[in-house]
Amino acid sequence: MNSYLALGAMLFGLCFLAAGCKSSSPERAIKKTVVAEDFLLEHRRTPCFGTCPFFTVTVDASGKVVYTGEMHVEKIGTYTKMIPESDVKRLVYTLKEGNFFELENEYDNERITDLPSVITKCRQNGTVKEVTNRYGAPDSVVALQQKIEAIIGDEGYVKVKEAETD
Repeated sequence: MNSYLALGAMLFGLCFLAAGCKSSSPERAIKKTVVAEDFLLEHRRTPCFGTCPFFTVTVDASGKVVYTGEMHVEKIGTYTKMIPESDVKRLVYTLKEGNFFELENEYDNERITDLPSVITKCRQNGTVKEVTNRYGAPDSVVALQQKIEAIIGDEGYVKVKEAETD
């Protein structure tokens, strides 16, 4: 009977270990992710006739983020910040896991008007891909775009001073 308890405890421990290792594997994969020198991500939300947020945000390989808020957003104007290398790697990993470069170029229905678009464009290793999500995109595309916004975040931005004109 004690041998059954020991075997059960050992199997439970192995399952626990396997589950723990599996859950941390994305973090390991993210750490190993290589960011291309030419990496540039541009993510935009377009306006509608209502109060849809209208902004553009770009992230380059160095982690420099430039945000320009146009309408119906908390920050109007141009702002910048730096994100850590780990977040740039997380963006690259998220795009890879979301099969970004294999997605359709456009998800839309011309018959439906006044919908904003979410446009995500990425340059990486000389390849450029742009995905426009206005209507009918699969849940995976919406989730990918939401993950991008979550990684970029809305904290830590510093307003860029307007260029002085002579």
